[in-house]
Amino acid sequence: MSDSEDEKTPVELAEWAQIQRKTFTRWCNQQLKPRSLEIEDLQVGLKDGVMLVNLVELLTQKPSTTRYTKKPRIKMQMVENITIGLKILTDDGIKLVNIGTEDIYEGNMKLILGLIWTLILHYQISMDFGGGADDKGNKDQGSAKKQLQDWAANLIVNLPGGKKVKNFTTDWNDGVALCSMVEAVAPGLCPEYTSLDPNAKLENAKLGLDRAEQGLGVPKIIEAEDLVNPNIDELSVLTYVSLLKNATPTIDLIPSDPLKIKVFGPGTETAWVNTPTQFTIDTTGAGFGKLDVKIVDPHGNDVPLELWKKDDENKVQYTPTVPGPHKFTVTYNKVDVPEGNFTVKVMAPTDSSKIKLSGDGLEKAFVNKPTCFVVDAAEAGAGDLAVTIVGPGGKIPVEVVNNEDDMKYTVHYTPDKAGPVLITLKYAGNEVDGCPINLEVVDDVDPLKVKILSKGLDDPVVGKETKFAVCLAGAGNGDLKVTVCDEDGTPLKVTIADLDSDNKEVKFTPENPGKHTVSVTWSGNNVPDGDKEINVGKPIDLTACIITDLTTHPVVGSPTHFTVDCSKVGSDDLKVEILDNKGDPQQVAVDNLGSGRFGVSYTAPSAEPLKLQVKVEGSHVPSSPVTVHPIDPTKIVVNVESDKDWKVGEPVEIAVDVTQAGPGQLGINLSAPPGSGTDCHAKEVSPGQMSVVFTPNAAGDHVLNLTYSDNSVPATPITIKVVPRADAKQVVVEGDGLKEGQVGKPALFTIDTSKAGPGELDVKVRGPKGPIDCAPIEIGDGLYEVSYTPTDEGSHIIAVKYADQHVPGSAFRPQIEKASNAQDVVAYGKGLETGVPGTDNEFYVDTTQAGDGNLDIKIQGPEGTDIKPDISQITDNRFKVVYPVPKDGDYNINITWNDIHIHKSPFHISAKTPFNPSSVLATGPGLMYGVVGKLSLFEVDCRSAGNGPLNINVEDDDHNLVPVKVVETQPNCYDVSFVPSTALPHFVSVNFNDFNIKNSPFKINVMARPEKDINLGGEGKIRVYYSTTTSSEKIRSNCRFLQSLLERKKVHLREDFEPWIPIDIGMDREERNRIFEKAGVRMTPMVFIDDQYVGGYDDVVELDEIGELDRLLSYCALKYRNLKTVEEARKADELFRRQQAAEQ
Repeated sequence: MSDSEDEKTPVELAEWAQIQRKTFTRWCNQQLKPRSLEIEDLQVGLKDGVMLVNLVELLTQKPSTTRYTKKPRIKMQMVENITIGLKILTDDGIKLVNIGTEDIYEGNMKLILGLIWTLILHYQISMDFGGGADDKGNKDQGSAKKQLQDWAANLIVNLPGGKKVKNFTTDWNDGVALCSMVEAVAPGLCPEYTSLDPNAKLENAKLGLDRAEQGLGVPKIIEAEDLVNPNIDELSVLTYVSLLKNATPTIDLIPSDPLKIKVFGPGTETAWVNTPTQFTIDTTGAGFGKLDVKIVDPHGNDVPLELWKKDDENKVQYTPTVPGPHKFTVTYNKVDVPEGNFTVKVMAPTDSSKIKLSGDGLEKAFVNKPTCFVVDAAEAGAGDLAVTIVGPGGKIPVEVVNNEDDMKYTVHYTPDKAGPVLITLKYAGNEVDGCPINLEVVDDVDPLKVKILSKGLDDPVVGKETKFAVCLAGAGNGDLKVTVCDEDGTPLKVTIADLDSDNKEVKFTPENPGKHTVSVTWSGNNVPDGDKEINVGKPIDLTACIITDLTTHPVVGSPTHFTVDCSKVGSDDLKVEILDNKGDPQQVAVDNLGSGRFGVSYTAPSAEPLKLQVKVEGSHVPSSPVTVHPIDPTKIVVNVESDKDWKVGEPVEIAVDVTQAGPGQLGINLSAPPGSGTDCHAKEVSPGQMSVVFTPNAAGDHVLNLTYSDNSVPATPITIKVVPRADAKQVVVEGDGLKEGQVGKPALFTIDTSKAGPGELDVKVRGPKGPIDCAPIEIGDGLYEVSYTPTDEGSHIIAVKYADQHVPGSAFRPQIEKASNAQDVVAYGKGLETGVPGTDNEFYVDTTQAGDGNLDIKIQGPEGTDIKPDISQITDNRFKVVYPVPKDGDYNINITWNDIHIHKSPFHISAKTPFNPSSVLATGPGLMYGVVGKLSLFEVDCRSAGNGPLNINVEDDDHNLVPVKVVETQPNCYDVSFVPSTALPHFVSVNFNDFNIKNSPFKINVMARPEKDINLGGEGKIRVYYSTTTSSEKIRSNCRFLQSLLERKKVHLREDFEPWIPIDIGMDREERNRIFEKAGVRMTPMVFIDDQYVGGYDDVVELDEIGELDRLLSYCALKYRNLKTVEEARKADELFRRQQAAEQ
């Protein structure tokens, strides 16, 4: 993780870093649980040091020997807490590298994660897996990791496909390795791991984490979604897996035993369509495992189900959508459970209208021949079927076969006599739709099986033998009779002959034209299509029919005409049909021209083929039918680069797409300028794709016209502009870049093609080590500028081609020399960093690597004054520069080599007179206490600190800024005053030359302003008030701790300390109330210094932690001595008067 990533949001961080951040945060919170503490975000959670101290105390099992601030408010307190936490670690033998208090305070995420990993490795992983120490005393991460990996690999077995765990990242993505580990640590906790699907990664990971938490008490410091992430962080997996090392079962584990499972409930016996149905699976005593339930309907489709668990009982609910048998399979860890394979009969609601009937026994029957039909009740629901069949001889016996699996009944019966039969069916007491059914029973012949093959009856003609066939297969033994009669009812002679055992051939010859009837019977029974009416035509000569003007390539959208001459056929019964490729008729007009001649016209709708049929007396004439292929020239697409200037002598190729135009012949007509003598032809590139090719021999416009099957193509004419060829000899190339140049500097030359005619310009530059980029830029009409930058010295080659021909002088060979480089000049020395007024600064310049050149140095001082430097040459390429620094201010140093600034030039330095912030003194009551609405005043003395700006800032505990007034009373001495507006602690920052002075920032306790000023007479004294009668153990404890603190500071031996004063014994109520009123609280102990309330026990301890208590005690001692020295007396008196005047 780079430093820049520390500034990114979690969304922008790499996935592995996000995972590590979350895992390490949960690990820390797991350690902090004994103290009911929690970190929300590591980046800010450790900033105040409180969480860090608690964390390391719990890890090291050693309390801090240094008191830390439990509620830090300012940076100084937070940084001190962090320092205490890190010191606990170093005292415990941990070597901290590259991390300090500021890194944690500033939230450097990279270093914070590194610190947490050090803690995990030291206090968790290495504790269980040993590992030596490196040369810095830290645990050997590699050794511990190797031992942990070996331990895990030995436990994880029987993974799918013989997989081995070789890392702590991707090998754990499918969750199976984790489940195997959980089972190995606690046998019986996750026995189903061997049957898990590696593709169900998230489900497997959740299973392993849940079982480890339920059965081993291992917290989920890593999420399942993170574990299956291909970018999983290695350290996160290491941390979690190491928790399993010493994990022990927290519940009683029993081996997986599918035989203990019981399946029961109404849903295992029967169900109804569209009705939710449930059953129960009891896994009591079966141990941990994976329960699978599958339901398949009669059509082989899986039935959706819901499975949920409560205690050891699993509820299964399903809703069948189709009736019929449904198959159920219940397995545990992929092992069948007792009574886990069963079939449930799903019933539909009873509805006799849903009954379906089928079979020959409902349509025909023959005497003494068994027949049957099927009653399908699958969708009719539950019910009883009743079947009654009555024939000419009474009731016919019926056998009903019930197939319960699919709710279908087969009804068998055998008629005993010919005649009508009545079939009646009832289901669930209701008559089935379509009943009763009437049926005719016949003898052992089946006229319905007789088939007439009437192809020969289509076009009978007088005097021509007509024949057709009759198929008797399956019709039984019977008598075939065929009768043919003409229009007058006169029967014709008919002969019947055997073709084979099942087929007969019938022949007859019509003698008269007109309608004839054909009747076929089988043993006196009518047969299918047994009565036909045919039309016998007169003798005609179809060969005499003549069709003229017929084109096979009509134009789409244009009327097409042809003529049919039937004058010598013997009939004018003409019929013309035009059918499309789907067999649908198209519009056609037939006009009788007289004398047996007809005019026919039609319009082709598209380029799809059409079938043309011409019939006389219903018979095709010899040339009918004929297929015509319409053409559509409007569909022809011509592709040509219309804006391109073609050159004389260069082939011109024009693509023509006739795919959608139909079949036709492409015609070409090219008009060329005089003298061109151009040969133009077409060639087929691929089916439907043509190419028109010609090579122009003269400049000028060439006009191309195309026809398709002698029809104009709308996409033409097309004009092709042909220009003369380019003449490379007319190109002029000139410029210094063709002769010489310097490494790293652009070299230029120009190319003038204005007199060379049109052509492509190609420029290539090649150096000793390969090609160099160059790009001609047109700067005028045919005038180009070329720039290239050499990278190596030596001979270069410049090739210039125009119209693929070298121009005069090409190739050019410029010589490139090494150039000087200002970036290789090095300047160094203190004189480029800082300066002290009144002294000389010096620095050095080294030009060894810069080549030849001129060094120039210009220095500008404060207010733009020029400073003259003294430059002396030490060696050929090294220079010493000395320049004066006359006064405070900013100086700019410009160093150039061949008029180019060197690296980092210009240099900027700031010269300042030396100063010492620690010599600044800040004193006065305004730095010790304050009262809301009253002026607080203190003095700042900078006389011994040197020159520099003084900055003073005051803010309360809620970060509200308080206005400050600073008055200079004498040179470098200042009076500072402010008026607090809130009864909160205030912080005064005194800053000199951007540095805090000693003890800054100062913490001041500000009290609410009493309604009246109360003087307890304690000026210059230290007083502690306490209660002797309190029953609070906390108050008594606070008094003891306060007494110990003051004795450590030897306050009890001082003259300005009054012995502890009981507030409840020997003190009247009025005096006690005055103390409470001045303090603003009624909680003891109460500490007053110089007649001002500074707080209770917690406040005094906090003042001591930040060094304020010693300052208050020192000030009080000074005042108690009654300002013995004259100087102190004068200063105190002057300061007092100023404060009084300011308040007034």
